[in-house]
Amino acid sequence: MMTYEPVYAVSQEDVLGTLSPGKYADMIILSTDPHLVDPDDLKDIEVWMTMVGGDVQYCRPGHENMCPGWQFTDSMSVENDESPVENTPEPVILKLFTSEHHVLVGTPIQLTLGWASDTKAQMVDFFNSVSLSGTLDGQPLTDLDDYWGEIAIFESSYGKENEDYISTWLYPLGVLSPGMHLVEITGTAAWPITDGFDADSDGILDEYDGEALQSSVQIIVEE
Repeated sequence: MMTYEPVYAVSQEDVLGTLSPGKYADMIILSTDPHLVDPDDLKDIEVWMTMVGGDVQYCRPGHENMCPGWQFTDSMSVENDESPVENTPEPVILKLFTSEHHVLVGTPIQLTLGWASDTKAQMVDFFNSVSLSGTLDGQPLTDLDDYWGEIAIFESSYGKENEDYISTWLYPLGVLSPGMHLVEITGTAAWPITDGFDADSDGILDEYDGEALQSSVQIIVEE
């Protein structure tokens, strides 16, 4: 009720709500569970660590073992430093299968696409058959197959009453230099696969083989 379910109301379930690979690592570590203390004592709970997008933004002195990658420049002054912390810019998520995206310089970019099927078995067959390859400005992107999320229940746009399933791919492209960039992604199927749907209503289930997924997107980074 407080984490996983509300993100569906804002269509952010692919990146928020649970601590899962491919989602934003936004979290805090507290000294006490707020559910277990007297309401009058909530003000006394200490924040031991704050993480935004996987980067530690605050670490309470004495709790460095909970703060991966954190280094104190002055252990006596960090806690009392009231100057604002410069947060890492929030990544912008770009959906593939669109022709052009504009982003501001310095903004981390994540690429996303999804694959939906009628059954879990079809999803597993997709993962076993399809491998992703891609380039950024002609240079190969690496480890693309490692960024598929878990299989989840999906309310299909085909209007079926039974439950369908989906997995979302979320790839950290990083920060790009100003100017125009081209990303090309291809998913190649080792054998024919089906998603269990009949999009053209011809009585035959949709089938994909060879280059089952193809997309190219132009990213324009503006200063």
